[in-house]
Amino acid sequence: MELRRDTMGSPERRGEPALTHSELESFLRNEFPQVFKAGSGLSIEEIWHGGAQVRQAYREDFIRPGGTISGPTMMALADFAMYVAVLASIGLCRSPSRPISASTSCASPALPTFWRKRN
Repeated sequence: MELRRDTMGSPERRGEPALTHSELESFLRNEFPQVFKAGSGLSIEEIWHGGAQVRQAYREDFIRPGGTISGPTMMALADFAMYVAVLASIGLCRSPSRPISASTSCASPALPTFWRKRN
């Protein structure tokens, strides 16, 4: 486990990721070619158990009037970063035999509906 300094100067422990950088990139290229492809500008700088550092290359169409980065661009990068960090921590998960439904309905208090499997 590598010991580094975080942005506040405190020691930060970074464990080994559940998969390698190249395994993760290969998975993303194969499973999400519409997002993680040459020309998208997305790159994975570093991964570790519990985190990741990703980068989105600058594109003129990401900029709003006034010179600020658009919200959708920032949220897309945040979503990508979180997905990469989770995969780096738990590894690749295979799809369940039946899809899991995401819903806000509260039909049964015993099990949140967003984790209930569809019939």
